[in-house]
Amino acid sequence: MPKPIDRHQQLLALSARLGQAGGEQDWLALARIDRELAGQLAAWQGDAAWTAAERQALDGLRLQHGQASALVHAELARLGQLLQQLTENRGRWTAYAESADWEETQS
Repeated sequence: MPKPIDRHQQLLALSARLGQAGGEQDWLALARIDRELAGQLAAWQGDAAWTAAERQALDGLRLQHGQASALVHAELARLGQLLQQLTENRGRWTAYAESADWEETQS
């Protein structure tokens, strides 16, 4: 039977996965890892005292999570700006599409 992964190793693994998903801008993986992290932290709530190595790994995970969160917020802002531009140019796109349709019917 395989030995269960200890809390320190789980923290390091979650941090590494967050870093990789953030670097790849894999938004679905980030969401999945975030949900997993929330569940794991809830499961650890009230556990016995944490070792110094575990606290250090948790600090690293907290930093990695903050960086991933910043990436997500930056992407949301970028997409928001893009949607705003598309909305602002909607009239132009519609006019262009209508003129293209009109030209096709005139041919």
